Amino acid sequence: MLVTFEAPESPAAARGVKPGWEILRIEGKDVAPGLRKIREALGQSTLIDLVQNRSLTGRLEGPIDKTVEVEFLDGNDKKVTVKLARARPRGTLTGLGNLPPLHFWVDAHKVQPDIGYVQFNMFFEPDAVTGAMQKMVTECGECAGFVVDLRGNPGGIGG
Repeated sequence: MLVTFEAPESPAAARGVKPGWEILRIEGKDVAPGLRKIREALGQSTLIDLVQNRSLTGRLEGPIDKTVEVEFLDGNDKKVTVKLARARPRGTLTGLGNLPPLHFWVDAHKVQPDIGYVQFNMFFEPDAVTGAMQKMVTECGECAGFVVDLRGNPGGIGG
């Protein structure tokens, strides 16, 4: 599983973890066998990415006064082990149907004076996503570009 983005204020960003790094082990345990079992169990299901993401997130989360040791393979094929402080999950707890509660967040800002940017981690809160898009369309009427960043977003609801 790859790191797809870094929240600038996160403990991982503070320790130098970068998008593109592969997560190899959490607390000394290989993550590949568990991810393989999920793929095998779900076959062609559209839920694979969501379940794999939640599986790893569950192993990374825990009491915020504790750390978690994570081994990565960086972009230069070098193994890097980092102790990360645990932080409260980003966003607000939300739910949809029979899915377990998940933390939703959305970010909308200009990354340059003439480039708008919107990123959100899932499509659970349509009013918030729509509001962020409207904000950027309004603020970027004269922008040269507009980025909708869906890295880490599992897409539509396959359940």
